[in-house]
Amino acid sequence: DGRLFKLVIRLLQRASVDSRALWFEAKRERADRVLYWLVQQVPEVECVGCIPSVIATCPGEPRGYRGLMFNYDGNRLIRRPATKESVWRAARR
Repeated sequence: DGRLFKLVIRLLQRASVDSRALWFEAKRERADRVLYWLVQQVPEVECVGCIPSVIATCPGEPRGYRGLMFNYDGNRLIRRPATKESVWRAARR
């Protein structure tokens, strides 16, 4: 679910995470391919918090990496001010 991806990115932006430990745990849980794909989706303007260190610590493309078959637009992570048209109540009318 794309909302979970966005939640993980927002957590990485706010929290202080040891990037080496994160990669180690991701590899142990066999989630390193998903983590690699996810940090590659983050736009440059949203690379704040510990995301740059997570990207820098990345040991490279994980073995057997082929990407994910998930249609996700990283530009949805860019924060924009709310407008009348973008608010969900206005979209329902």
